[in-house]
Amino acid sequence: MTEPGAPSGAGRYRLGEVEFDARSGEVRRGGGVTRLPPQPAQLLTLLIQRRGELVTHEEIREALWPGVRVEFDQNLHFCVRQIRAALGESAAEGSSIETLARRGYRLRVGVEAIDDQEGARSGATMVAPDDPARHGASRSGEWRNAGRVIGLVAAVALIGVVALVAALRPAREERVRLAIMPFVPPESYEGPDPSPIATLLLAELGADEFEVVGPTTTERFGSVDLTLKELASELRVRYVVNARFVRRDGGLRLAGELIRASDGAHVWVEIFEDVSDADAVARAIAAGVRQKLAESPRTD
Repeated sequence: MTEPGAPSGAGRYRLGEVEFDARSGEVRRGGGVTRLPPQPAQLLTLLIQRRGELVTHEEIREALWPGVRVEFDQNLHFCVRQIRAALGESAAEGSSIETLARRGYRLRVGVEAIDDQEGARSGATMVAPDDPARHGASRSGEWRNAGRVIGLVAAVALIGVVALVAALRPAREERVRLAIMPFVPPESYEGPDPSPIATLLLAELGADEFEVVGPTTTERFGSVDLTLKELASELRVRYVVNARFVRRDGGLRLAGELIRASDGAHVWVEIFEDVSDADAVARAIAAGVRQKLAESPRTD
């Protein structure tokens, strides 16, 4: 049962000091605007419409990824982190989104639906049939109608120009497909466990314009003797995101690297002295990958 008075069908909601537009995914807080990606926005809408109730993992999977095989736990946790960040919260400081371990999530903050028509109704005025102002309003209406016609002609002309430009523009490039290898350290490594970084990278890069093959898939190639080109051909990827461990300052340090499959070139590398904050390292690697791929031609 949905809580009595829960909003349903509304497009905009107020959660305390935060406003959320479910149609655009925009979260407005303290004068700033954060636009959530589609899945986090859809999850927040689901939690709002079921506020006060447990929304189970099964219900979330069916709503966000129906009939699609995904690394559900990692993608779900990333969605929740994005929502909490947009709301200006964290799990540690008492988030509006309550985690019920191994069961699901529950929204525990008050929600108010914002009526988009409220302002329009309050600003409307009526003109009596015999009111002299009616004739002036009629003439104004004629001018408005003429303006609409001119605007329509201009819009049609603009659409024609846009269509012409689109026809002359080369076909849109295919999305870059890349693979993320497991971040497995050697036995001599004694630092913080870097393995969660690969999973976090999947969530970071999977929300962008890339097609991403995650570490759950790539780890099965660890026991198979494949060259880089063979691996790339098997997974149909153009780039590989990998972790190397290099000796530096008397210890092993993680080097995140982006490798081009066609020739094995390391097109981007960054060494991390500290990997205790897996989220920060994943974001840094994702930023480096995005920047490098944005600079690289799509025909390589």
